[in-house]
Amino acid sequence: MKGDPKPEVFISYSRRNKRRAYRLADDLADAKVNYWIDRERLEGGDPLLDELQAVLKKTRVLALLWSRAASKSRFVKLEWQAAFYLEKRIIPCPLDDTGLPPFLMPLIFCDFRRSYRKGLAEMLAVLRSVPPKSPQPRIPIPPPENNTGEDLIRILSGQQVRVLEELISHGPSAAILIQRQLDPQMKKALAAHHDHPDILNLAGYHLKNAYLIKHWKSVQERRAAPDPLLEQAESHFYGSLAIRPQNPSAMNGLGGILMLRRNLDAAEFYVRNAIVEAGRQGFPYNDAEHDLDMILRLKSEVAANR
Repeated sequence: MKGDPKPEVFISYSRRNKRRAYRLADDLADAKVNYWIDRERLEGGDPLLDELQAVLKKTRVLALLWSRAASKSRFVKLEWQAAFYLEKRIIPCPLDDTGLPPFLMPLIFCDFRRSYRKGLAEMLAVLRSVPPKSPQPRIPIPPPENNTGEDLIRILSGQQVRVLEELISHGPSAAILIQRQLDPQMKKALAAHHDHPDILNLAGYHLKNAYLIKHWKSVQERRAAPDPLLEQAESHFYGSLAIRPQNPSAMNGLGGILMLRRNLDAAEFYVRNAIVEAGRQGFPYNDAEHDLDMILRLKSEVAANR
């Protein structure tokens, strides 16, 4: 029940699947399983990260109701990624034949596609089999097949660094020249390797750089300028994380996009996790530390102006 002090299951769903989500909630209640569900599910504005994290920390399982609509929902993406980073058990629950995020495919899932009753029975069996206070085992993420070549990734990354250096040192008119040279290379790489996490990550940064060039004055004045470029970049970062969720660069890139959109709680969540994951992998992430400082300054400014 929403607001239950000790929910066992967090139900993540798209509002387009709310009837099945509510049915699952009612059936879990009948089975004496405590749950949490956001019945309002407005899916607009800044996701309530503080509330989300508070609930997830008390929950042992996230039931991910997966569908075409869910695959396009920012809220659903945020919820399963937050559950992953908080090391919660994730139970994928397919409602249709939409492919799961690749890294979730090895997990045991409850199939609601052909029979709701079968899916519910599978979920209750899984819940009974998961020991209390048992965290999600760290999912081994295999390295991507090296079909892109390290040289291509290095070249694209190096050019993106040059774009930022020119932007900071000489402004948009200098940076845009390199960005335009990089455009066809990035499009070609993305067309050829659209499911490679590193290429998706670089595509996200490429669009982020395009936004910074276009709105440099607004960024310098700390004004948020709406632009479809941010949504497109965000989509690439989510795509990268769906394949390799333990990639600090993609986490931080997504955090940067959310900062530019002024979704500051969400931005802080991703950037902090990028720093933690980089530490696990044995390297300091100075760029992420810098981004975190900026996010915290922006949050302070917002609080001061209320």
